[in-house]
Formats: sequence, C-alpha cells, structure tokens
Amino acid sequence: MHWLLDVHFQEDKTKVLDMNVQKNLNIMRKIALNLARLYKERYEPRKAISGILKRNMYDLNNLASFILNFIAVISVTELLQNLIDVARRLESIVKEKKMRYNSFMKNRRARESVP
Repeated sequence: MHWLLDVHFQEDKTKVLDMNVQKNLNIMRKIALNLARLYKERYEPRKAISGILKRNMYDLNNLASFILNFIAVISVTELLQNLIDVARRLESIVKEKKMRYNSFMKNRRARESVP
C-alpha cells in the first residue's frame, strides 16, 4: 500500500507539518486508491490504476461519472462491510498504541524508582 501511495500520490514528498492534516490526506489518498482499484476490477480490468487516476484528475466530467458509478453500484452492505473493516483496523491500531504506551510508562516508572 505504501508503495502505491508513494508512486501515485508522491506521498513521501508531502511537506505538510501538521500531523492531523497528514493523517486526513493519507485517508483521502487511500480512499481514492481503493475507489480506483474497485473501478478497475469492475469496469476496466486491463487498464492501469495510474491511467484511471490521471484520467479522472484531468477531466472533471470523467471524474463525475466515475463517482456516480460508485454511488449507483456500491450497495449498503458493501459500504457497511467496508466501514466495519476500517473500524477493526482502527481498533487494532489503538490497541497496539495502548500496549506501546503502557510498556513505555512501565519502563519509565522502573527507571524513576531506581536510586
């Protein structure tokens, strides 16, 4: 995923300093990449993802029809399943961060208690 984001959106060259903005941009890039992947699977399996992204970037009419395809095609169950998957991923990330924080605090307390 990182390679795709870097190749298609040049994510490593982003000079945004605010962490919240970086996270929001990353989420939007992933959404765009996943929409392009889904579009490719359903409508143009032989077309490169980069070609789909570029075509939509330069032609607003094409972008509008691209988005309308997903509004018409994506069912509520697919949307809910995608939201559930995202929630599970976020939950696992939060658990990992909590474990790291607890480990850090435990080590910090141990260092502070040593005379």
